[in-house]
Amino acid sequence: MWKLNDLGVVSWVTDKASCALNLSGGGSCLALHPFPGGEQAAVLTEGFAPISLASVDDHALPVASEQYVRQNRLTINYPQDQAAYAIRLSLELMRSSETQLVFEVTVSIQTDLLDSHPMLDVVIPGINATSYSVDDTAENWRQTLQGALAGSDSMHCIESEQMRVGVLLDRHDAPTTKTLTDADGIRLRLFGDFLEKGVIRTARPWIVVDRSSETLSIDSLTAFYRALEERPLPLAT
Repeated sequence: MWKLNDLGVVSWVTDKASCALNLSGGGSCLALHPFPGGEQAAVLTEGFAPISLASVDDHALPVASEQYVRQNRLTINYPQDQAAYAIRLSLELMRSSETQLVFEVTVSIQTDLLDSHPMLDVVIPGINATSYSVDDTAENWRQTLQGALAGSDSMHCIESEQMRVGVLLDRHDAPTTKTLTDADGIRLRLFGDFLEKGVIRTARPWIVVDRSSETLSIDSLTAFYRALEERPLPLAT
């Protein structure tokens, strides 16, 4: 279940798993720390996490102003105010066990500024970063963009001493996501193209965190990818 502490400082806690999150905003990233080592997860300092949603071009993130839980979905709103854009962030656990957490992360971005180019990066440090494409011929409304944009593979995986992390992008998000992964870790740039004033853009990656002794295999990532593809897009975050 979700436990709300300070605004934007929350945790997911069950009898088998926990995750601490610093989603307060105002700095350079929103941080997620799976399996922090106890039910009473310490407040995270900025950037202290194996997974983060990071700002680009030195833009400070907007500050959280509202949070609530509806069933198993946590939603946090970040109005634009003095920032370059507004964010609406929603997280739901698709799987929660002693060895595995699977998050659906729905993030929307909007700006009131003209000639703006707001972007967010999914950042996961580690080693042995790999990516895989999915042979998916299903029709989608962004197929015409495939030739115009470099796009990203649909499945990404990286290792650390404690866990393995996978990031999954469905056929709506992969064509408009830019891969900037290097030796330091995974970096996936969401909303990489120009955003007109008033337009709302939404991305919905799944993040798979595994701390079992087994490798996070292509087959298991593909199974999660198929589940993501079969899940309807949320009507609202």
